[in-house]
Amino acid sequence: MFNLYKRELKHLSRNLLVIASVLVLCAAIVTVFTVNLSSNSAEGEGRTQIACFENLITLTSIFFAVVIPGVVVATVAKDGHGEKPSYLDSLPVTAAQIAIAKIISVFTVFLLPIAFIAAVPPIMATLCSINFLSFYLSLFMLALFTAFIISLSFAIALKVKKAASASVVVYSIIFASFALGIISPLTRFLPIGTVAGGVLSEILNGFSIFEKLDYALFELFDWTALLFFLFGTVLFSFLSVRAYNQNRRSGNISKGERKAKSKYKKGKKKAFATVAVVLLFCIGILPLLLPWSVRQIDINKEKLYTPAGSVKEYLSGLDEEIRIYLIDPYTNELKLHHAILRTAESSKNIKLKVINSATDKAFLEKYDLDNKDQADLSYAMIIETDKRWQFINKAEYFIYDNEKLGYMTQEELETRYTYCLSILYKYQNVYDSLSSEMQTLIDNYYAIAQSLQTETVVCLCVDRAIAEAVSYVTAENIPTVYFLSGHGEEGAVSNPIDIADEDIPENAELIIVNSPSEDYSAEEVDKLTDYVDGGGKLYIMADKENYAMPNIARLLSHYGLSVEDTVITEKESDIIDVSVNKKHEAFSSLTAGTVTVKGVSGISVDTDNSKYTYTTMLSYKHTAEEEGTETVAEYPVAVSVSEGEEPRIALFTGAVTFNGGDIGIESEVLERSALCIGATMDWLYEPFESDVPPTPYKTYERELCVADASTVTRIATSFYLAVFIIAFAAVLNIALINLRSKKAISGEENF
Repeated sequence: MFNLYKRELKHLSRNLLVIASVLVLCAAIVTVFTVNLSSNSAEGEGRTQIACFENLITLTSIFFAVVIPGVVVATVAKDGHGEKPSYLDSLPVTAAQIAIAKIISVFTVFLLPIAFIAAVPPIMATLCSINFLSFYLSLFMLALFTAFIISLSFAIALKVKKAASASVVVYSIIFASFALGIISPLTRFLPIGTVAGGVLSEILNGFSIFEKLDYALFELFDWTALLFFLFGTVLFSFLSVRAYNQNRRSGNISKGERKAKSKYKKGKKKAFATVAVVLLFCIGILPLLLPWSVRQIDINKEKLYTPAGSVKEYLSGLDEEIRIYLIDPYTNELKLHHAILRTAESSKNIKLKVINSATDKAFLEKYDLDNKDQADLSYAMIIETDKRWQFINKAEYFIYDNEKLGYMTQEELETRYTYCLSILYKYQNVYDSLSSEMQTLIDNYYAIAQSLQTETVVCLCVDRAIAEAVSYVTAENIPTVYFLSGHGEEGAVSNPIDIADEDIPENAELIIVNSPSEDYSAEEVDKLTDYVDGGGKLYIMADKENYAMPNIARLLSHYGLSVEDTVITEKESDIIDVSVNKKHEAFSSLTAGTVTVKGVSGISVDTDNSKYTYTTMLSYKHTAEEEGTETVAEYPVAVSVSEGEEPRIALFTGAVTFNGGDIGIESEVLERSALCIGATMDWLYEPFESDVPPTPYKTYERELCVADASTVTRIATSFYLAVFIIAFAAVLNIALINLRSKKAISGEENF
């Protein structure tokens, strides 16, 4: 059999299609490799992803699917099996030996490009870290994929016999398998329902050999795909041996004997076909019923697809049903998709359902999602229990790690980057005329923008996002901020509550009173004082008109506060700069020492009330000169009231500053003032805290590397030199073979 194998290799080495295919593929590997490696910025300052091994292997698989059938059909047609006596038929070898020798010889030839790809990681390892386990398992799956294509092509070519017909059949099967993976996401447009569409999509993917290969490429080793390729290779190799044996015998029996055996053969064929179909179905479809965590092995270095142990422990301990609705998971984001699925499998009480926003309009209306864009809904989730539900946007699955600024959400990243760009655009034309201090500040903003763009790594926290949402929807009580309404208050857009008609909810962590246009009733004030005395918190933002309202004045007086009903003015304007008390716990992280406000009034406090502690938050210092003596008077315009260590009330005068409208303060200055409002909210309000243990973030993008131009040139030159050597050796081999064939007496090689 070894001599048969050598003979087939010699014939393949004379096949120009084979040589051209191998050389072109090696050149393509070099090209893809160098393009990806050299895609960094000039002088090697930028950072680029390592060479796209996924692209290399994917392109190689498609190339093999196109070239291998042609090579196999040509090999089979050369010997004319079943149509005329072949030289091989006269040899003392079995049909099985001949068929297996042919299959192995073709497989050997196409192992050369695979070996060529295998040489890439050791070179790349000099530049960056590489997951060798993932890469070589992917390459192993590519080798099985190649063996599958070769055995399939041989089985069909030996059965169909005619080269043209065999080519049509083989390419039709391969194209159909490729198309199954392409059209499987489109099943959501069929009028069969979301569940049926998802099942059909999985079945279509189950018979797409290209989809099975993709799992390994993204650091998910699917042992069911390995089983499928192995079974398919063995099955089609057996069919090749059987077809070759039948072709060989058909040339040695008479027409009458063929006819007599045809009925018996048909029965055997049907039985064999039935068994083959059943086995293929079992291998291709039944594994789809297994959980993803059972089917696939996470071979990512950071276990990207596997939820953290603390998250799995938390979710597995749930004792109530959690309904997760995954919306539009149809984009090609395999990493995110499988991370979500494997996290959902952590608990038997989690029920996952896919929602198609194009057809499930009632679902969108129920959760007030009908006004959201399609891009905002893709991979979004609704996590629900009988208590409440929560919407999770796709952006919440990611966190961004920057070398200088640490971890940021997508919103924080975009805000910082946009702000830096706005500063740079504002001063780019006058940079040279700025002071050295200002130029240094602009340079710092430029450095931050560069860092955000080039030194930020995307991390995945989908398991944490799901677990925290589950913790929220299962909690017995959620601290909530309510806005008083019913009296013309400003900004009562979120959780409004009119206490004239209802009681204050038990979960009210903070109530905001924002510049009402009408006074509250005595009963309403009593409700508010009972709420605060019982441990609640008030955030009061008022204007001078409110302090003249008797019941609002009574509310403030109950806590030792009184406010003048006049506005502090300066130079015919009520817009003034006030000092920020940086010693106040709420403002300790603010950088601004002063902020600009409008319409503020002075606050007086009852220092004899020992129950509460009063702390000035914002103050205005006025210098007056009387009879040659300067006196400095300080007017508190924002004060906090605490009971022991617990904050109770924050009072801001001049609410007009923060309630919109054209008030004569520049937007940038007003933004700095508004930070005081946010900081006070954070000080007063203790939001819901998840009981999910902290989990480490996992790098979502691949490792980064730096390669300068000289390094890229050296590596590329080495690879292209290797391709040239292979080409030269192939041409020299053909020349020697042709020279020897002219001297040969017979056209067949002697064994």
